[in-house]
Amino acid sequence: MFENKSNETVEFLCRTTPGNAFGSEYFEDIATVLNADGLPDFSKLQDIMKHHGLIPVVGFKRRLIFAIISLIRKIKS
Repeated sequence: MFENKSNETVEFLCRTTPGNAFGSEYFEDIATVLNADGLPDFSKLQDIMKHHGLIPVVGFKRRLIFAIISLIRKIKS
């Protein structure tokens, strides 16, 4: 289990599934945005993440996330 014992914001990468850290509502909310045509609306993703207590990544990481999502979509089709 990860615990941030400082007052600073930290970044970490984790893999989670419904029933672990987040309920299925988080994944359903995210799926709605990710399954839309075109690139996902990052502002909607940010809103969903904030609603569930997360702080979204920005800048280079945002571009990397979009590149990964695009690659996954190409592989799936």
